[in-house]
Amino acid sequence: MITPERLQGIIDKFEGIERQLGDPDVIRDPRKLQELSREHARLRALVEVARAYARVHTERAQALELAGNSPDPEMRQLARQEADELHLRQEELRVELETLLVPPDPLDEKSTIVEIRAGTGGDEAALFAADLARIYQRYAERQG
Repeated sequence: MITPERLQGIIDKFEGIERQLGDPDVIRDPRKLQELSREHARLRALVEVARAYARVHTERAQALELAGNSPDPEMRQLARQEADELHLRQEELRVELETLLVPPDPLDEKSTIVEIRAGTGGDEAALFAADLARIYQRYAERQG
């Protein structure tokens, strides 16, 4: 469940990391700087979506309040339509947040060694092994 307190905790952690990245002691320590930079990069997308979610949540609450309190029936109808649109956007952001809140796999940061050998088959096997190696290399480059 996504709670405002949990989202605020993530935002606070992100802002704390940003402050630490500006600290001269951290800048002098390459290992700490690298660790904080990775965490900062990992949290950036999550924080952007969390802020958007909070903004849409607030706008929807305001639209619902206007829909319930406005003396003008046309204004109430427009506010209800806006609240419905914001509800759909809020659900999209909620799904995206849930995806981003899944903890990363600890093996994602590790290197991988792939060995490709040409088997029996002579030149054809060597050509296939070379093509396969190029495919894996390009895929790895695109994935970072």
